[in-house]
Amino acid sequence: HFPKKEVGTPVTKSVTLLKPNGGLVVEAIEVTNNNYKVELEEIVPGKRYKVNVTFTPPAFSQPRQREHGELTVFTNDPTEPRVTVRLVANGM
Repeated sequence: HFPKKEVGTPVTKSVTLLKPNGGLVVEAIEVTNNNYKVELEEIVPGKRYKVNVTFTPPAFSQPRQREHGELTVFTNDPTEPRVTVRLVANGM
């Protein structure tokens, strides 16, 4: 969940992807709502990645409207090749 923000004021949250044995390759990242932007940062090659998700509230037709989306990360992991995280933010 993202905190409430005024229109046009971005907020960023981070998620860490970790595979202790190594060999992790992030092949793609998709987000279903254009008000969320994603940036991938490789912290430890093949083991740890940081996914920064930034939400910028648009001009809403209704006050306090919720913005929903999904972040999907595609990797080379044979057990879990796709992980989806639900995104929710409130505008003011």
